Amino acid sequence: IYPEYSEAQLKAFDSHGEAEVYRACRDQLPDKYLVFHSLTWIGKRKGRPSDYEADLVIFDPDSGALVVEVKGGSSIRCDPRAGSWYSSNRKGEYKIKDPFRQALDNKYGLREHVRDSGEWQARAKGRRLADGHAAFFPDLPDVAPLSGADSPGAITGGAKDLKDMRAWVRKTMD
Repeated sequence: IYPEYSEAQLKAFDSHGEAEVYRACRDQLPDKYLVFHSLTWIGKRKGRPSDYEADLVIFDPDSGALVVEVKGGSSIRCDPRAGSWYSSNRKGEYKIKDPFRQALDNKYGLREHVRDSGEWQARAKGRRLADGHAAFFPDLPDVAPLSGADSPGAITGGAKDLKDMRAWVRKTMD
């Protein structure tokens, strides 16, 4: 997993949820996986240079890449009619970005970035990178209320999945 953080560094994370998912990946995923936390790159969006940042990108040599957006907080909800997402804290409820849309955008950005790299072109010999996207809510015991057409349960992780991250990644990649 990259970068490698100490426990002191993880405790200083702005997002407790990201720290929890990072620990689960670090401690439970087999060595064949390559995991990047807060992976950044410059790609193109609508033909123009654009910055990208993915909370987690998990590479499995047998299955491909999985881009995961992590949203911490014990009160997250979606209003499907408005297409809006919300989280709450001590100060009240506030709007957040759609985590599935964030992961999807990053997946497409990463796909284009990899596809356009000279090294990928030389090694892949015309093959396509298999990729997927998901959202993980480490503080929510039940993620079923967040399911929808563009956010199916198969690509949604929650607190229960932290106990067996390997199984969640396999299920999600499948």
